[in-house]
Amino acid sequence: MSDQQHALTAEQLAQRYGVSIETIRRLVKRGLPHYRLGGRLFRFNPDETDVWMHSHHRAPSASNSDDDYRAYVRQIVAAAPELSAEQAERIRAILADG
Repeated sequence: MSDQQHALTAEQLAQRYGVSIETIRRLVKRGLPHYRLGGRLFRFNPDETDVWMHSHHRAPSASNSDDDYRAYVRQIVAAAPELSAEQAERIRAILADG
């Protein structure tokens, strides 16, 4: 990587995507672009990892726009079964107390 200032550690990349470091390690084994600095020390180019994540995963990454998240949430809601009246009332009660 020519621009070392923008390289991320595994911990920083895990925070960026909201996953564990172990998930990052698994993704490296699957082909997530990385640079090895020796032993088990990796660095990641965020532009390269964003492209890879976008092409390999359906869930939006942390760097995607709010519209992408809204579309993803709509897909989840559309696939969920309809709530019964009792379930809806329980949710309303919980939200009202919060």
